[in-house]
Amino acid sequence: MENNKRIFISHCSKDKKVSDELVRLLQTGLDIARGSFFCSSLPSMIGNGFSFVSNIKDNLKDATIVVLLLSRNYFASQFCLEELGASLFFKDIVIPIVVPPVDFSELKAMLSGIQSSEITKSIDLDNIADEISKIMDIGINMGQWSGERDSFLRKIIDIVDSLEKPEFVTANKYAELQKEYDYQKRMIIDLEYKNQEKEKFINELEKLKNASEVLDLRLHSSDFFEQLMNYCEPIYKELTKFIDDFYILLYYFRKFDTINDFSIIQSSVDIEFLLDESLKNNYIIYKDGGYRLNTFNAGIKKLNKLFEPLCLFIRDYKDCLEEQLWEKYSIDFSLNDLGFWERCLNQSF
Repeated sequence: MENNKRIFISHCSKDKKVSDELVRLLQTGLDIARGSFFCSSLPSMIGNGFSFVSNIKDNLKDATIVVLLLSRNYFASQFCLEELGASLFFKDIVIPIVVPPVDFSELKAMLSGIQSSEITKSIDLDNIADEISKIMDIGINMGQWSGERDSFLRKIIDIVDSLEKPEFVTANKYAELQKEYDYQKRMIIDLEYKNQEKEKFINELEKLKNASEVLDLRLHSSDFFEQLMNYCEPIYKELTKFIDDFYILLYYFRKFDTINDFSIIQSSVDIEFLLDESLKNNYIIYKDGGYRLNTFNAGIKKLNKLFEPLCLFIRDYKDCLEEQLWEKYSIDFSLNDLGFWERCLNQSF
């Protein structure tokens, strides 16, 4: 039946099969002429040489009814969301139809208060037909409509299941990814800065003539104390998992290997209590007349492994560390001084 009123089907191109079936249902079930519909995915709706966007705007402007096919693909499309906004702003008669797995709870705030229907429910399709027939001023042949509606329902679920689905992430996952992105971005900036500094260092290095000049440049171009603390930080964090003040015993055990005379330990800590607790926790063992670190203990193993790069760094840059620590921080570099390590740890962590 010819009618000067128009129905605009707003949908995502990925949902073409759904929109095609809906147009077919309304066309055959309500006897509405094909020319009364505008659906951009239908053949010959937009002719060659015509602007796609302009054509949609013109047809949306001329439409009496706008049917919104609200699917996951629809909400994932920026173009569809703009079309949705224009429909709600400019048109008085808008019929939202939800396409599973979208449900009514997911509808955006702008659709709150607007009655919506689900495309796979018989009663919702009947309500849509009733509303459209009244607006289009046409009667409904209930026998004809019921037959076409039931045929539509037998096909639509399989069609919906076959649709291409967009990829979504949860809000929590998005926040997690954003945090990781920000962290990696900062790391990249930091690495770029360090790379620039390294290139600058290399350029200066190429200009030097003897070893003393090279050493002086290395000393003033690097913060060796900062590097030292970078090696100490994971050790310090691991130490916090042990009993309080265990680092005092650890220091002396690493210095003397075996301890049988605890008078060498100058500390206000209750050594007997610390020793007893360390034995209980299997951090140390009694062997050959003295106490040793239990190198089979998982925590001690990890600590020893963390000490390896620290020891290599100190071996390679001992002279630079001594000079720079005194010049910049007024700290006397002494590996055999427990107070040195206490001051370093307190200053840095």
